[in-house]
Formats: sequence, C-alpha cells, structure tokens
Amino acid sequence: MTKKQFSLFTLCLIVFLDFLGYALIFPILTPLFFDSQQSFLPTHYDENLRTLLFGLVNMSYPAAQFIGAPVIGKLSDNFGRKKMLVLTLFGSVLGNLTFVIGFSLSNLYILVFGRLFSGFMGGNAAIANSIVGDLSDEKTKARNYGFIGLAMGLGIVLGPFMSGRLINQSFELPFNLVLKTSLMTPFYLSTILAVLALVIVIFVLKEHKIPKNQYKIEFLDSFRILYHSLTNKHLFYIYIITFLLALSFNVFIYHLNIYLFHKFQWDSRQLGDFFAFSGTCLVISLGLINPIITKKIQSKYVLTFSLIGMAITIALSVIPQRSITMYGIMPFLALFYGLSQANIAALLSTTAQRVYEGQGEAFGVNQALQSIVEAITPLLTSFLMILNILAPISFASLSMFISWIVFLYIFWFRKLN
Repeated sequence: MTKKQFSLFTLCLIVFLDFLGYALIFPILTPLFFDSQQSFLPTHYDENLRTLLFGLVNMSYPAAQFIGAPVIGKLSDNFGRKKMLVLTLFGSVLGNLTFVIGFSLSNLYILVFGRLFSGFMGGNAAIANSIVGDLSDEKTKARNYGFIGLAMGLGIVLGPFMSGRLINQSFELPFNLVLKTSLMTPFYLSTILAVLALVIVIFVLKEHKIPKNQYKIEFLDSFRILYHSLTNKHLFYIYIITFLLALSFNVFIYHLNIYLFHKFQWDSRQLGDFFAFSGTCLVISLGLINPIITKKIQSKYVLTFSLIGMAITIALSVIPQRSITMYGIMPFLALFYGLSQANIAALLSTTAQRVYEGQGEAFGVNQALQSIVEAITPLLTSFLMILNILAPISFASLSMFISWIVFLYIFWFRKLN
C-alpha cells in the first residue's frame, strides 16, 4: 500500500466515524420533542409548539453549516487540511456535549446553541473532499470520491440502525454488571466516535496541503466567499447541477417513506428493511461499480447518462402496483445516484484546481449549498404533498432532468470544462 493509498484509507475511516456519529442522532430528536415520557419540554407545551421547536432545532444545524462551511473550507486552503479537520472534529465534540448539557438542564437555549455550534464547525465533508482532490490525479479522482461517498453512506445507513437498538436497553457485562442505556446514549456514543476520529487525525493522518498562513477571518466572510465562488462561471454551473442533484435526491427520499406507507401500507419494520436494502445498493454502487466504470470512462461521459438515468428512475417509482417492484427500482436509483455523486465531486475538484484559488473554498461553498437543501427539504416536501401525493416525486424527477439539461448545455455545447 502506497502512502497516498494509506492516507485515503485513513481518511475514509475518519469520514465513516464522523458520519456514523452524525447519523446516530437522527432517531432520537423526534422523541426528545414529542414523546411525553422522554421529552425534556414542559408537559403543557401543545403539539403545535413542539412541532415549531422541533423544526427550529432541525434547521439550526444546516443553517449554521451554511455560514461556517465556506470559511472552514477557505481556512483549510490556507492553514492546512489536517489542522482544520482537528478543529472541526473538536467542535463536534463540544457541540455534542453542549447539547447533552442542554437536555440535562431542560434548557432549550443551550440545546439549540449546541446544534448551532456543531453545524458551524461541521465543515468536515468539505475538508475531506479537498483532501481527496489533493491525493488524486485525473484518472483516480472519480474512483476516490466514490470511496469517500461509500464511507459517508455506510455511516448514514448504520447510524440510525444502531441508534434504535441503543435506546432504553439493558446489556449484561462481565462480573454481573448491567449497562442501562437512555435516550442520550446515542449522543454519548457520537461524542466518543468524534474523539476517536480526532485521535486518528492527530496521530495518523498526514498533511498533504502546504499551508499559506495568509488568511484572516472578517465579518460576513462566509457571504463574501459565497459570492466569490458563485460568480465564477465555471463553478457556478457545477453548483447548479450539484444543488439540483441534492434537492432531487433529498426530496425523493424524504417523501418515499410517506409514499410507501400510504401506497403499500408498509409498517416501520418493512420501511426499515427497504431503506436498509437501498443503502446497501448505494454502498455497492459507490464501492464496487463506480471504481470499475470510472477506470475506463471519464466523469463527463459518466454524468451524461447517470443524471438522466436518475431522473427516469425516480419517475418510474410511481408506476409499481406491487410493493416488491420497488425493490427492483431502487438498485438502479442507487447506481445512478452513486455515479452522479462521485463524478460531479471529481468534476468540481478538477475545475477548482484549474480555474479557482482553492479546493477547500470551492467544496466549502458546495457544502453550504447542501445545507440549504437539508434545511428546505422538509418544508418543500410537505407543501408539495398538500398539492398531491405524487407531486414530490414529480418535482424530484423534474429537478434531475433540469440538472441533466444544464450539464449538457455547459459541458457539451458551451464546453466550459
């Protein structure tokens, strides 16, 4: 194993631990606000107020990430990837601990501050993507971004699965000891995983970016960086494509849970099995199929069929009249999404290296745009569902089709690449 391959493996491990810890928290936020037995909120709070506060906490993380990610990415260009990864992981630890303190004290302000702080310091994905760009050449870039996507996907799939089995359980230990868990146990484990990732970064991960040490943070710097990146004509169109890709996938997946419940009357176990199967398909797409395809085909050619393939597959999901048919559709969606995700990241990295000051800043802006998608997806999907149960699926398919049209126009007709 070469030094670069070892660094990539180490980075994938760090990303896996980071996203596993992030995903562990998903299942516990809902009972924190709505379960009368476990909620920290006063009992006299009605359902509407609880829903409002739940939305506020959920939006606080991506909103803070929107502000912090561009600055974190910019700092990684100037002071080194490793230093900033240490800083962001340390921020995750502090943010989690602050959230736990807020819950323990039944203090909503401290709890929200913990999520805001975690979100602002949550530029890990932007830094990880920048490191992949530093480690890769043109031939290996799309493959390596697939491996990072695989690490993220595994963390997101395993996190909720583990979290649901950690809450309010008793585990027998040696010497007749019994470990009892609580609703906060996934947060404790998430913090431990962040500490473990931090240790690996400090003692194992090597720095591959030569620091410039020439950057000073100024007020509203995030918005200046956003404006700077979005006014670059090459990056602007890639951001449109990645934004529409993320919006389409997030709206579809968010709505799919409800759609399958209504159409096929699936219970929580059936839904869990289906999404576990879907996550496994995505892992196969990123970890096995993407390296084979990108070894022989350039990213531009892969995206030409993967984007339209995803649009068509989403549209086809409204056709099945038997639930088992959905299991035949999801492998294709996972294939096209995995290929699109890895290759658009490779395209962004290559473009940023060629026409921009730094990959860290470019990926920081990209992560900020992803955070906007995460923030608006629940509200947008709910509004579309009011119009029609199939409206979110139609919207997701149309968004992907527009993304494909933009890609064809820019990279084939205008040839900005």
